[in-house]
Amino acid sequence: MQQTYAQTHINKDAKKYFQAATQIIDKGTFKDDQLNTAIENLKKAYEIDSSFSDISLYLGIAFYYQKSYTVADQYFLKYKSLTKKFTDDYFLFGGIVKYKLTDNISAQEHLQYYLNAIVGGKFKDSLARRNLQLSKQSQTLMSKILPSKKESYGIINTEPFLTTKSL
Repeated sequence: MQQTYAQTHINKDAKKYFQAATQIIDKGTFKDDQLNTAIENLKKAYEIDSSFSDISLYLGIAFYYQKSYTVADQYFLKYKSLTKKFTDDYFLFGGIVKYKLTDNISAQEHLQYYLNAIVGGKFKDSLARRNLQLSKQSQTLMSKILPSKKESYGIINTEPFLTTKSL
């Protein structure tokens, strides 16, 4: 996940904690207590400036990695309330969290938007291999979420997945 220009507009101390945490989380692999350290730094940044949406996003991702899915979902909801421009990580990790919380309809919506965005080239990420790998994981989860022939969740409208306004 690239750090945005908006980071320059947050409190200097919050920015320091935020950057220290994102460097750890962006790696995706953690040694010893690195994830806990990242979460502590993000919480400090959040206490200083809870209006900066990326802090909520990263807290959601960090708690996803910690397998605290309910907490992760709360931070993703906060992120959603603070921004109009969603990242691919929001849809991917948010979708997986929804799946883990057995909210299959929301999980499907998140993951479908993520897959559509990848196919449509909407998310310009220099880490194309990472996106391809995550896309395969999303497709696997989608196959688990989709109803079998014996059950149905009703017809799901795919049109809203073409815009972020639907979420």
